Amino acid sequence: MDAQSIIAALRDRARKYVSLDTPEDADLGDMAIDIATGFLPVVGTAQAGRDFERARREGDKLGMGLSSLAAIPVVGGVAKAANKARKGEKAAEETVKALRQGEQKAPRMSAQEAQEAGYWHPIGLGKKLEKPYDEITFKTEKVKDLPQRKSISLEDMQGQYIVPAVGDRTAAGKRLTEVEGVKLNKPVELEGGPDFMLTHGSAPGPDSTIWASGQPIVSALRNRALQAEQQGGKANLVYVPMGYNSLNFSTMPVDAALEMIRSGKIAKKAKREFDGAVRSLRPEFAGIDSPEVVDQLRKTGELRHAFLDRMQLDDFQNAGFPHLSSIRKAIMEPALADVPLYHGGYSVGAIDTALPINKAPKAPHSTYDTQLHGHVLGGIDTPIPHTMLWRDFFNERRVRQMPESGDRMAFERSKPLQKVDQQLLDEVMPYVEALRKRGPQ
Repeated sequence: MDAQSIIAALRDRARKYVSLDTPEDADLGDMAIDIATGFLPVVGTAQAGRDFERARREGDKLGMGLSSLAAIPVVGGVAKAANKARKGEKAAEETVKALRQGEQKAPRMSAQEAQEAGYWHPIGLGKKLEKPYDEITFKTEKVKDLPQRKSISLEDMQGQYIVPAVGDRTAAGKRLTEVEGVKLNKPVELEGGPDFMLTHGSAPGPDSTIWASGQPIVSALRNRALQAEQQGGKANLVYVPMGYNSLNFSTMPVDAALEMIRSGKIAKKAKREFDGAVRSLRPEFAGIDSPEVVDQLRKTGELRHAFLDRMQLDDFQNAGFPHLSSIRKAIMEPALADVPLYHGGYSVGAIDTALPINKAPKAPHSTYDTQLHGHVLGGIDTPIPHTMLWRDFFNERRVRQMPESGDRMAFERSKPLQKVDQQLLDEVMPYVEALRKRGPQ
């Protein structure tokens, strides 16, 4: 070893010795020297002050107490040895934890290999999954037995009108009890989504509803049904699935994430840092362990967004916070896992205009405050593109030379009414029959 290397090594030792922050790269040699010098009367006392400050910065109360004892000459070496042994055990635990996390990370492979192995799925929102989609596990329990879904055809609605209910893919009629081996102390109610019609619109009567959303959207859907009646036909609500990112909006993923954090083994320091990160976006955040946090997150969509956004940061993922892709799979209706964007028909319900919109439902949805009256009809077993189902709306946009890039946003806002006439059936039914013959892909 040359002179410069020796000097560099001595400087490194000195840095570790005087730093008020615990060095992350300290080795067994550093630990042995620290313990030995703890028995020296003057040097040991100085070390005790340094160690007390290190423990204070880490929030380590036991370490602060042992460092205070280390200030006593001679005895200090014993206290220091106990403290170092305790920290060595903790470091070993952290190393094992890091190794386990490393085992869970996807192995290096080409894009094609990753695709074939199942590391890519739309629930990842364009990012590689932490593990193959089929290996993401969760458990649910029934809340009640849902009625059997009746299979219907677009032909059954000939002469009537259809209006789109654009919504997320969440499941209904279940409670989520476990995600990726983490049991939820408080199971999360899954409310739908498309099967909201089954849970709320199967029994006829004044309380039967088929959709839940904000008041402006529910009012707009009912107004479309009134328009259909003025044109001589009834209106049916046809479910149309949004993108997989819509699974983040409802209270369900936040409830699940919060329960996983509380049921898991995440360090208090990591929780404090997470609270601070969320407050950097939303200062009103009560904190993960606050008794107010559940109600607070349910009331404010912007706060839910900030909560999930910060949780996805690498620092918190490495600290053991839940993977959102796993939660998305857990709360999603399995039948919609691979249904293409805006391919509708999974759930269909008849709108009841005899009753006004329901602002105070007996069976409320935790995310949405208003419901639309009606009863479930069933579901079309083959997803149909929205551009085919609402033909007139898109044809009109092409005639007016409106850009295709704005089609989806305009579709969601307009909630267009479409008559199921013979021309529509002639265009759609051959497509449906072709897919049925092809079978599952």
